[in-house]
Amino acid sequence: MNLPHVTGPSITLETWLQARLREAPPELADAIRSLVVGVPSDDEEGLVSVALDALETVANGEGTRRSAINLLAADAILTYALEAAAEPGLGGSAARALRLARRIGPRGVIGERFHTRAEAREDAG
Repeated sequence: MNLPHVTGPSITLETWLQARLREAPPELADAIRSLVVGVPSDDEEGLVSVALDALETVANGEGTRRSAINLLAADAILTYALEAAAEPGLGGSAARALRLARRIGPRGVIGERFHTRAEAREDAG
Protein backbone atom coordinates (compact mmCIF):
# COMPACT_ATOMS: atom_id res chain seq x y z
CA MET A 1 0.00 0.00 0.00
CA ASN A 2 1.44 3.36 -0.97
CA LEU A 3 0.69 5.65 1.98
CA PRO A 4 0.95 9.41 1.55
CA HIS A 5 3.90 11.11 3.22
CA VAL A 6 2.58 14.20 4.98
CA THR A 7 4.91 16.78 6.46
CA GLY A 8 4.72 20.35 7.62
CA PRO A 9 5.19 22.41 10.73
CA SER A 10 1.52 22.51 11.70
CA ILE A 11 0.64 18.86 11.20
CA THR A 12 -1.00 17.02 14.07
CA LEU A 13 -1.05 13.30 14.75
CA GLU A 14 -4.78 13.30 13.98
CA THR A 15 -4.26 14.95 10.57
CA TRP A 16 -1.34 12.63 9.81
CA LEU A 17 -3.37 9.54 10.75
CA GLN A 18 -6.44 10.65 8.76
CA ALA A 19 -4.23 11.01 5.65
CA ARG A 20 -3.13 7.40 6.03
CA LEU A 21 -6.62 6.12 6.66
CA ARG A 22 -7.79 7.45 3.29
CA GLU A 23 -5.79 4.60 1.72
CA ALA A 24 -7.04 1.88 4.09
CA PRO A 25 -10.00 -0.37 3.31
CA PRO A 26 -13.14 1.39 4.61
CA GLU A 27 -14.06 -1.24 7.22
CA LEU A 28 -10.54 -1.21 8.64
CA ALA A 29 -10.38 2.60 8.61
CA ASP A 30 -13.70 2.78 10.47
CA ALA A 31 -12.46 0.29 13.09
CA ILE A 32 -9.26 2.30 13.59
CA ARG A 33 -11.21 5.55 13.92
CA SER A 34 -13.55 4.03 16.49
CA LEU A 35 -10.60 2.82 18.58
CA VAL A 36 -8.67 6.10 18.52
CA VAL A 37 -11.58 8.37 19.40
CA GLY A 38 -10.52 10.44 22.40
CA VAL A 39 -6.77 9.83 22.02
CA PRO A 40 -4.96 13.16 22.43
CA SER A 41 -4.02 14.47 18.99
CA ASP A 42 -0.28 14.45 19.74
CA ASP A 43 0.13 11.22 21.66
CA GLU A 44 1.73 8.10 20.14
CA GLU A 45 1.58 6.54 23.61
CA GLY A 46 -2.19 6.95 23.52
CA LEU A 47 -2.29 5.06 20.23
CA VAL A 48 -0.24 2.27 21.79
CA SER A 49 -2.60 2.11 24.76
CA VAL A 50 -5.78 1.80 22.67
CA ALA A 51 -4.13 -0.77 20.40
CA LEU A 52 -3.12 -2.93 23.36
CA ASP A 53 -6.59 -2.59 24.89
CA ALA A 54 -8.07 -3.80 21.60
CA LEU A 55 -5.61 -6.71 21.46
CA GLU A 56 -6.63 -7.75 24.96
CA THR A 57 -10.31 -7.54 24.07
CA VAL A 58 -9.75 -9.74 21.02
CA ALA A 59 -7.63 -12.20 23.01
CA ASN A 60 -10.40 -12.54 25.61
CA GLY A 61 -13.23 -12.88 23.10
CA GLU A 62 -14.46 -15.27 20.48
CA GLY A 63 -13.07 -15.49 16.96
CA THR A 64 -15.61 -13.47 15.00
CA ARG A 65 -15.36 -11.30 11.91
CA ARG A 66 -15.59 -8.22 14.13
CA SER A 67 -12.74 -9.44 16.32
CA ALA A 68 -10.65 -10.08 13.19
CA ILE A 69 -11.18 -6.47 12.06
CA ASN A 70 -10.32 -5.22 15.56
CA LEU A 71 -7.15 -7.34 15.56
CA LEU A 72 -6.13 -5.85 12.22
CA ALA A 73 -6.98 -2.36 13.49
CA ALA A 74 -4.92 -2.84 16.66
CA ASP A 75 -1.96 -4.03 14.60
CA ALA A 76 -2.30 -1.06 12.26
CA ILE A 77 -2.53 1.38 15.16
CA LEU A 78 0.70 0.02 16.68
CA THR A 79 2.37 0.38 13.29
CA TYR A 80 1.05 3.92 12.90
CA ALA A 81 2.27 4.82 16.40
CA LEU A 82 5.80 3.76 15.45
CA GLU A 83 5.61 5.55 12.09
CA ALA A 84 4.34 8.70 13.80
CA ALA A 85 7.19 8.58 16.30
CA ALA A 86 9.60 8.58 13.34
CA GLU A 87 7.78 11.28 11.34
CA PRO A 88 9.81 14.53 11.19
CA GLY A 89 6.63 16.52 10.46
CA LEU A 90 5.37 15.46 13.89
CA GLY A 91 8.67 16.19 15.60
CA GLY A 92 9.70 12.56 15.40
CA SER A 93 12.90 10.79 14.51
CA ALA A 94 14.30 7.30 14.10
CA ALA A 95 15.67 7.52 17.64
CA ARG A 96 12.24 8.46 19.01
CA ALA A 97 10.63 5.52 17.17
CA LEU A 98 13.29 3.18 18.53
CA ARG A 99 12.65 4.37 22.08
CA LEU A 100 8.93 3.80 21.61
CA ALA A 101 9.55 0.32 20.17
CA ARG A 102 11.68 -0.58 23.18
CA ARG A 103 9.00 0.67 25.60
CA ILE A 104 6.24 -1.33 23.95
CA GLY A 105 8.07 -4.48 22.83
CA PRO A 106 8.29 -7.92 24.45
CA ARG A 107 10.27 -6.51 27.38
CA GLY A 108 8.04 -3.47 27.62
CA VAL A 109 4.33 -2.83 27.85
CA ILE A 110 3.32 -5.69 25.54
CA GLY A 111 5.40 -8.16 27.49
CA GLU A 112 4.07 -6.92 30.81
CA ARG A 113 0.42 -7.09 29.76
CA PHE A 114 0.42 -10.38 27.95
CA HIS A 115 3.05 -12.30 29.91
CA THR A 116 1.29 -11.52 33.20
CA ARG A 117 -2.04 -12.63 31.74
CA ALA A 118 -0.53 -15.87 30.40
CA GLU A 119 1.01 -16.63 33.81
CA ALA A 120 -2.36 -16.07 35.49
CA ARG A 121 -4.00 -18.54 33.09
CA GLU A 122 -1.30 -21.13 33.80
CA ASP A 123 -1.77 -20.71 37.55
CA ALA A 124 -5.55 -21.08 37.22
CA GLY A 125 -5.35 -24.14 34.93
